[in-house]
Amino acid sequence: MLDEACAAALAAQPFNLSTFQPFNLVLAILLVFCAACKKPEGAAVASSAKAEEPLLVLAAASLKPALEKAASAYTAATGKTVRLLYGGSGSLVASLASGAPGDLLISADEETFTKARAKGLLAEGIPLASQQVRLAVAKGNPKKITTLSDLTRTDIRLILCHPDSASIGTLCRRHLKGAWTPLQAKAIALKPAVTEVAADLNVGAADATFLWDSMATAYPQLELIALPELDGCSSLAIAGLPAAKGHPSEALAFARFLASPEHGAPIWKAAGLSPKCPTCE
Repeated sequence: MLDEACAAALAAQPFNLSTFQPFNLVLAILLVFCAACKKPEGAAVASSAKAEEPLLVLAAASLKPALEKAASAYTAATGKTVRLLYGGSGSLVASLASGAPGDLLISADEETFTKARAKGLLAEGIPLASQQVRLAVAKGNPKKITTLSDLTRTDIRLILCHPDSASIGTLCRRHLKGAWTPLQAKAIALKPAVTEVAADLNVGAADATFLWDSMATAYPQLELIALPELDGCSSLAIAGLPAAKGHPSEALAFARFLASPEHGAPIWKAAGLSPKCPTCE
């Protein structure tokens, strides 16, 4: 039966959303959704279980520290459970397009949301918080990287986020324009999520990458540099409600909680982002 099949699949094939393959990401979301929707035997109990299904939120990996705290606060305030699944914004949109379940999608940039909405995947969008792009190097900047052109030096191992999978890659490609092409050609790898390039840089597998300024606290061994070429290179995280699927009223309630000055704003600020509620400016 479905529950048994889900359990068998989960046991036989553990997954990691940070290792992106389009099919695997869809399978991962389906398996988690299946496990979350498992119902006890008995019609009355099954009906109660259905009403208590967790809200399934697909979220940009860079927003994890803030969203973990926000989900806990929301559950404490409302009794509603929130299940968070992380990945690159573009990868998550691709999973929705492939039919994977999801009640809310939180992208790290406006462009990803706009494209998904144009495809009919998302309906309403609620702005949440913004963050800036910075050059990231090892603490102390041992390679003495001070300009964008330094990243093309032969002694620099540059790692980047894929511009079609992660918001920061999408944004950097658009902002840097022609300067992005040689950087992408120079990169030793293109990763699907910003947390992956941060991890590689953190362990010394690369010398430089681009990260969000909000990630500084999570990676104290790294140093973030504000290059002139990155001035104005910022993004706005948006909560988008999938069109005609999931639990729209519950998803909207959580999105409004994230955007509220009372609940969401302090969490975004503590995580290093700038909240975008009307009274937070």
